[in-house]
Amino acid sequence: MGRYVARRFLIAIPTLLIISFVVYAILALAPGDPLAQFAANPNVPPEVREKIRVSLGLDQPWHIQYVKWLLALLRGDFGYSFGSHSPVAGRQSRSRRRRKPGSGAPSARKTPTWAVAARRSADSKR
Repeated sequence: MGRYVARRFLIAIPTLLIISFVVYAILALAPGDPLAQFAANPNVPPEVREKIRVSLGLDQPWHIQYVKWLLALLRGDFGYSFGSHSPVAGRQSRSRRRRKPGSGAPSARKTPTWAVAARRSADSKR
């Protein structure tokens, strides 16, 4: 059993790498630009857009961007959130702490209990 799990895990690693590469390539080769929203805004001058492009590494070829993204992912650096202006990794740990204990998976265990209770209630009325 352990050999089977290890073999499946070793197959999953290159599969995930290939899938991430293909998705990254499709997104990189698609028309448009992640900074296209700034192009429509007349308040953002072209010089500022170019500085943002360089700071995000968008001035480099897409395969170099992919390697940098993959290395950052392996280090645990998930990037920077434009919405909250904070690192994404910090947001994930804070959102986990805010969740109420008992939410999520335990509610899936309650569903069969409700079904049994409803069945017993229906049987007792007959």
